[in-house]
Amino acid sequence: MTAIHQWVEKGIAPESMLARGARFPGRERPICAYPNIASYVGSGSFDSAASFRCTAPAG
Repeated sequence: MTAIHQWVEKGIAPESMLARGARFPGRERPICAYPNIASYVGSGSFDSAASFRCTAPAG
C-alpha cells in the first residue's frame, strides 16, 4: 500500500511491485512498470522475486 500511496499522493510511481498470491503459494514475482518485464537473472530460485529484474523487452 505504501507504493500506491506514494504514487497517488506524491506522484512517485514505483518501478515495480511484488506479486504473490494463494493461487501460486510460495512464488513471488515483480510486476514491472510498462513497458518493462520481469526477466529471470539466470540464477537463484525461480520462485523468488529476488531472482528477477525489470528489463526492457527484447525486440
